[in-house]
Amino acid sequence: MSIKMAEEAKLQGTAAYNRGNYVSALSHYSQAISLHPTEAGYYGNRSAAFFMLQRYTEALEDCKSGLRLQPDLLKLHIRAGKCCLLLGKLCASKEHYETALALDPGNDSVKSEAKGVDEARKNEEMYLQCVRNEKFPLANTFLEHLLAVATHSFEHKLLKAELLLDVGSPREALDYVLSMPQEDPRVRLIRGLAEYYSLPSPSNEAKDFLQAAVRFDPSNTRAQQTLACINTMEQLKSLGNSHFEAGRTLEAIHSYSQALELDPKHRLFNSTILANRAAAYMQQRNFLKALEDCNRSLSLNPNYTKAYLRRANVHMGLEDYEEAVHDYNRVRDLEPNTPDIGYFIASAQEKAIKRGKKNYYQILGVPKTADENQIKRAYRQLALQWHPDKNSETVEKRTQAEKQFKAVNEAYAVLSDPEKRRNYDLSDDEVDMGMSDFSDFDPSTVFKRFFNVSGGDFPCDIPFEATMEQLSQLKGAQQTTFPGGVKITIKRR
Repeated sequence: MSIKMAEEAKLQGTAAYNRGNYVSALSHYSQAISLHPTEAGYYGNRSAAFFMLQRYTEALEDCKSGLRLQPDLLKLHIRAGKCCLLLGKLCASKEHYETALALDPGNDSVKSEAKGVDEARKNEEMYLQCVRNEKFPLANTFLEHLLAVATHSFEHKLLKAELLLDVGSPREALDYVLSMPQEDPRVRLIRGLAEYYSLPSPSNEAKDFLQAAVRFDPSNTRAQQTLACINTMEQLKSLGNSHFEAGRTLEAIHSYSQALELDPKHRLFNSTILANRAAAYMQQRNFLKALEDCNRSLSLNPNYTKAYLRRANVHMGLEDYEEAVHDYNRVRDLEPNTPDIGYFIASAQEKAIKRGKKNYYQILGVPKTADENQIKRAYRQLALQWHPDKNSETVEKRTQAEKQFKAVNEAYAVLSDPEKRRNYDLSDDEVDMGMSDFSDFDPSTVFKRFFNVSGGDFPCDIPFEATMEQLSQLKGAQQTTFPGGVKITIKRR
């Protein structure tokens, strides 16, 4: 009697299924199973309804139940393979398709689906390889291909969220993880990390999620380490700020430098600390170090208004007024209500205009009455001091040296030539006296001419650290021994 009733329930379920009423079909198939639990076909029917409702985990369980009763049911192996693929269980999916092909070797549809599983496994393998080699953008490409077929894989979605953190996209990771079950401890951890990396200073939300992850799993070392890091970050930042406000710039720089070592991946926090350290360097009038920190800060956070404002002030200190105008304008674009920004822009523009005619005497540090020897001595010292090859420790330092080196050589090219110097002294506009030619000026030509014999009888480039032996081998060099040393004379022609 129960078997007959089960069959009737099954027929009702099939009728509902054919009408597209999968919820009703599910109810009837469940009734059939309860009446006749050893009939494998009923589990297959209910798995089809679960599948159409995108309840793939339950569909897979019914497939397994049916196959335990009847292991050679082709349809259940095929459906189980599909469910496993959608759920990201790639090895299990491959096994079911292999069994299906063994049952029906000529089934082209199964062969095609099996190839899709192989492709998914290759994408997973390539993803893992890229992650091991820290090629995160490429890893993301392979993971996206995998998620296009494993659309309901919780494990692979977790990997996607973690990968977004690795590529420095915490906001995207946060948006992504919000669609996942929030009660899962791994989701709580990733959400805590996403909250942590999304703001310059750790938020209470980040701490709450990380603490929840630790409460659920006291052995969660990543959550524990992040919480400890947050505590130290806040302490060092506060300590650095206190030192700075008290005028202890060396101590402030030290605290900020320690803070920068804590978490290299926290772009927003490190951008803030670099901008703070730049302010400390500015107090010491170490503008090149301050410029370097401002550049690094903006590379980590390109829309950080305070760093643009600070870099503009650094440019003012370096007398790079055109660059200052550029950064002040950027500040106004980002935050139009920045106090006094209009005044700062006008001030920098005014100074840039006043430098329309360069003060070559000031550049060389000599009075307007300086004679030829004074100009040569000043040039020799400054040209060696600002040569780019002697100032290549950082990009910022070399860039600044190149500007100074060009200015020094340009000043010497004018002041060492009597006619150009006379025209310069009489002119109020460098364009009128032909100085516009310096737009493509090559400072190395003046440097080589000054430090080397004219006519090219020996190599133009004399190393700054040239030894006496190297100098004595130059053409035109004469060596004279005298009490207390050796004198090398290089005759100019």
